[in-house]
Amino acid sequence: MSNITKSILKTAGGLHNAGIMSDETHDKFKEYDSHSIKVLSDVDKEDFPWYMAQVLADKYIRPYEAIQRAMEVCSLTGTDISYFEERYLKGDRSIPENETYSLAYMEILLDERAKAWIVK
Repeated sequence: MSNITKSILKTAGGLHNAGIMSDETHDKFKEYDSHSIKVLSDVDKEDFPWYMAQVLADKYIRPYEAIQRAMEVCSLTGTDISYFEERYLKGDRSIPENETYSLAYMEILLDERAKAWIVK
C-alpha cells in the first residue's frame, strides 16, 4: 500500500470517527485498491465532459476553460453540445440564437468576474 493510499485511509478514518463521514462512505474507502482503477477506452472517454472539452479545445484551438464553461452551460440549460460547436466554434450564424443558453452563459461569466474581483 502506497503512502498516499495510507494517508487517504487515515484521513477517511478520522472523518469517520468524528462523525463527519458515514459508515457506508467509510467502507467504500476501505474497499478501494489498485483493482478499482479502470483505464478507459477512447469510446468510454467520450462520455466524460472534461474529455470532450479537451477534444474541442484542441480541434478549434480555443482555451480549455472557455470550452469547459460553454459545456457547463449546455448541461445546465439542456442544450446539445452540437449547438455550441456549430454556432460558436464553427461560426454558423444561420443557427438561431438560443436565448436560454446565451443568458446562462452571461450569468456564469458575470459570476466568474465577481469571484475574480473578490480574490484581488
